[in-house]
Amino acid sequence: MTELVYTEQALLDLERLGDFLLATDPQAAQDTAVLIFEALEILVQHPEIGRKVHFGQREPVTITRHGRPAAFMVSPQDMRDLQEARRKRGTAVEAFEA
Repeated sequence: MTELVYTEQALLDLERLGDFLLATDPQAAQDTAVLIFEALEILVQHPEIGRKVHFGQREPVTITRHGRPAAFMVSPQDMRDLQEARRKRGTAVEAFEA
């Protein structure tokens, strides 16, 4: 069974999006929440979604709504690479600002 793991940043982004939409358009908040969680369920039910690009890796999948990204599926290694790049960026910014 595939496990869906939320990064801390993803949870913060979902919370921030929900707060914004609730304040501006409650129906859009509900519609968007349904879309996001339906998309995530599709990814859990079909973990092999996406075209193979390398041995053991699949192309990242973007689920869109009205032409805008709503959810992404990346491999665990891609997620680790993204987190490492983000950490390095933060370190570089801190060094620059010091």
